[in-house]
Amino acid sequence: MKIAVITPYYKEPTNYLIKCHESVQNQSLIADHFFIADGYENKILNKLKIKHIVLPEAHLDNGNYARWFGSKVARDSGYDFFAYLDADNWFLSNHLSSMYYKYLSSRSDIITSFRLIFSLEEKLLYSLPDSDELDLKHVDTSCYFLHKNVFDLIDIWINMPKELSPCADRVFFKGILNKKYSFVSTKLQTVAFRSQYKVHYLWANQPPPTNAKDSVGKICLEYLKSEKGLKETIKKLGFYPL
Repeated sequence: MKIAVITPYYKEPTNYLIKCHESVQNQSLIADHFFIADGYENKILNKLKIKHIVLPEAHLDNGNYARWFGSKVARDSGYDFFAYLDADNWFLSNHLSSMYYKYLSSRSDIITSFRLIFSLEEKLLYSLPDSDELDLKHVDTSCYFLHKNVFDLIDIWINMPKELSPCADRVFFKGILNKKYSFVSTKLQTVAFRSQYKVHYLWANQPPPTNAKDSVGKICLEYLKSEKGLKETIKKLGFYPL
């Protein structure tokens, strides 16, 4: 059994990348950690026991091209499973094992989990999963564990119009539904999500960081509802996320 963890990165702080990698090393199941630099190599990573791929230029698509490229390398290298882990997030120690054992008990090719929401300084903001996650209507990118039977899903990352990349996880989830693939959730919060979103701090009654993001959903919706967005999305993806 070979497990790959795919982490695209751009200009995230080195301590984020180290935390991300250590969380993969601390899993009870052995996994190879792929870091894919989207045009900006962090040379400190070369000291780590990872598979480091450096793309020659940045794609500025929220890691979609890098995520696809790392997934393709893992697929072509004969991995049985892969998981995604964004560079600013980290796994709890039981993440991969809980996902794998859920696969064994369900034989579903797609296993998902829930998140815990942390501040940029790694302080837990709140522990209740977002309502759409609880209702299994949304899965964060870092919460997937995919069997090789569904490796065709990786093409969603590269075919997605760049305008939709801020909502890439939601588009990917819609792609799963479009292909009528079933998925099973562990319903365990095993991914630590370092939030840059203003809403998570407000829900926790905490002051948001100075550069906290507003919801990116509006940007994606405006594009999808435009004539250009509708036509281009269907042409490239073969389905309409709305």
